Amino acid sequence: MRLLDDIIKSLPVEQDLAFGGLRYIVLDGVCGYFENIEGVIYFSSTQIDLAVKKGLINITGENLSIKKYSSKDLTISGKILKVERKVI
Repeated sequence: MRLLDDIIKSLPVEQDLAFGGLRYIVLDGVCGYFENIEGVIYFSSTQIDLAVKKGLINITGENLSIKKYSSKDLTISGKILKVERKVI
C-alpha cells in the first residue's frame, strides 16, 4: 500500500525497517488494513488472530468482519479497539 510506504519514508528510521514483515494501519472506528499476513488463526465478531512471520497478531473489537483477504493482505471492518503483537 502506497500510503504505508509514504508514512515509513517520512519516519526517522531505517528504510529497511519492516516490523518483522507486518505493516498495518487502523482507521479509528472504521476498519484496518494489514499487510504480510500468513494466515487467519481465529475469527469471531469480537476477536481476530492472525499469523505473521514472527508471531501472532491479536485484534479485538466490536462487529469485526473480514472484508478482503488475498495475497497476504487483509482488510477488517468494524470497531477495532486493540491490536496486540505476540512474538513466538
